[in-house]
Amino acid sequence: MKNKKIIGISLIIAGLAAILFALFFDALSGRGPINVGPKSLLAVFAGLLAAAAGRKLRNGGQGLAAFSGILLAALLMAQVLCLLHVFPLSEITTGKPIVTIDYSFHYNQDETVGRFLSDYGQTWGYDPYFMAGYPMGIIFDFNNKASEYFSFLFSFLGTGNAFNLFFLLLYAALPLLMYLSAKNFGGGRAEALIAAALAVFFWATDSSMRWAYYCGMYSFSIISYLSVYVFSLFYKWTREPAVKNLVFAMLAGILIFFIPSSAFVLILPLGACFFFFLARKNLKIPGTILIWAVLILAVSSFWLIPFFRFRHYKISSAQFLLGTPLTLLKDLFTLDGVSPGTGFRRSLFVRWLIIFFGGYGLFLWKKKGEALKFVSFTALAAGMFCLAYLGAYSGFTRELQPYRFILPAAFFLCLPASAAMAECFRRVKNIKNVGVVAVLAALLLVPAVYYSLLQFFRYTPATNSALSPVEKEIIEWLEKNTDRSARILYEDTDFPVVIINSLKREFIGGPYLYTFIKHGFASFRRPLLEERRDRLFGKAFGEITPEMLKKYIDDYNICWVFAFWQDSKDFFDGQPGLFEKIRSIGDLNLYRAKRKPDYFLEGSGEVRADYNTIEVKNAKGSVLVLKYHWLETLKTKPAMKIEETRVLDDPVGFIKVYNNGVSDFTIYNAY
Repeated sequence: MKNKKIIGISLIIAGLAAILFALFFDALSGRGPINVGPKSLLAVFAGLLAAAAGRKLRNGGQGLAAFSGILLAALLMAQVLCLLHVFPLSEITTGKPIVTIDYSFHYNQDETVGRFLSDYGQTWGYDPYFMAGYPMGIIFDFNNKASEYFSFLFSFLGTGNAFNLFFLLLYAALPLLMYLSAKNFGGGRAEALIAAALAVFFWATDSSMRWAYYCGMYSFSIISYLSVYVFSLFYKWTREPAVKNLVFAMLAGILIFFIPSSAFVLILPLGACFFFFLARKNLKIPGTILIWAVLILAVSSFWLIPFFRFRHYKISSAQFLLGTPLTLLKDLFTLDGVSPGTGFRRSLFVRWLIIFFGGYGLFLWKKKGEALKFVSFTALAAGMFCLAYLGAYSGFTRELQPYRFILPAAFFLCLPASAAMAECFRRVKNIKNVGVVAVLAALLLVPAVYYSLLQFFRYTPATNSALSPVEKEIIEWLEKNTDRSARILYEDTDFPVVIINSLKREFIGGPYLYTFIKHGFASFRRPLLEERRDRLFGKAFGEITPEMLKKYIDDYNICWVFAFWQDSKDFFDGQPGLFEKIRSIGDLNLYRAKRKPDYFLEGSGEVRADYNTIEVKNAKGSVLVLKYHWLETLKTKPAMKIEETRVLDDPVGFIKVYNNGVSDFTIYNAY
């Protein structure tokens, strides 16, 4: 009874603290008056629920069953509160997509793949708007399949709304998924609530996690905890081998593989289960895992087959988010202010809290004889930590952005950590001076918790769906001063690519900085990564002579240039014979090339390109070479000989057509 009163009083205090924090945070931090917006109201409601649950328990409520639903609702509201801080209502209710950093690029993927699905019934197609033509929906959107198909299925809501809804729903479901995961692993209500609370706190305060969902790495953010739920369904089936449990597990596994990076997470605990049962000569479980894998591959074949069909176009991807043993030391002792690959200062208190109690929880599982949980979670934790802090030393793992795998490790460890915390809580009642212990714990934890929340609410910026005045001015200028007769050379910036693409102009540069496909040779990169010196057409500026530059702009039909970085502007300012500066908009310099537009390298005529088609009219010449990248699936109407022809040092050739005097024809993607 004494223990219940202590827990009840703690919940009341926590609830009142949440209310005060919500109402007076802005005023106390000097950011403005008392906050009465939707975020504060949600926090107040969550605090009231926690306080009500505490009062109920203090007055003799019979166990967690009496108020676990209330506390889970409070956690869901707390998660929505955090969501509204990063994704304000004013931005997600406009019908427009979030366009902050990578969100813009991913929306462009969703919208384009939706076009291919609706018009051609295919998950990929030929996109002429970037890189002089390339196969879109195959390679560097590999981890974004779930979002693409969700946006297509719910496009009746509006593509912007469907895009936002995908990640907002799954982010909001975090506490519920973690609660259910803990229950599936046999945890009680206390363990399940603690696991959900740890996950919410980690999501909101860990600097790497915050950067992942702020910058648009939403697919990986989601599978970091969704993988926990999928594995929990499988584990439940091993303990309760009912058909429905197996069906749920298999369906969940099939769906999560539409975010393929989940395979790199789930392979460790499932592999541990495979060998665990194989060693005990139980072939049922290993056989089921193999059947499951075959089903996943079979269901995913409609998008996997095109990937492997064109995999020869893939090149090494940009390598960032690299962890090393030195990174581990910095993470442990916060020796460096900024987390690797992010723009946020380190805030790792909750991460190490989870890891500490998670290690103790694994020990408790082993001690209690819960061997399967111990083996599978230990394999996952060890594998993810090795990948996060040693992955930089392998060519293959470097391309996986290995440091980010610390995120699924933390979410998985929430479960043994919750078991350990629940056990510690149960032992509190046996301590004589429990009040002193509680006060000391509060003195240690409250500053750390406050600092972590401060990092989130003060230093995590909000995403946006609206254009800035400078971006609007750029769009207006593009609409009035460019046309489809030539391409625009555009230096990669954080300018929303979806807005650029909506103009139906063709670009060299974009749609993404890390275009790990051979067609990306036709690019204009910003100087972001130390190991990437290839700024323009795979070369440093110092390697490009005026004669070479003239050849490139002619062969890729470039008539306008947008330069953002100072060294880029200096380079084009130094080419007065080829370019004239038109004007500046913000930090961008705009140049016009001193040449006439022409999409023909050989022959002449008129060209109009769109997804999967290149229309040619009034062509002159018996052999034509178009300034568009080749793809093996391209055919012509009427049927004519068509082949690849190499141009300059581009690893992908251009399109050569033996038209034999035919003046009007269409080049199309025959799939």
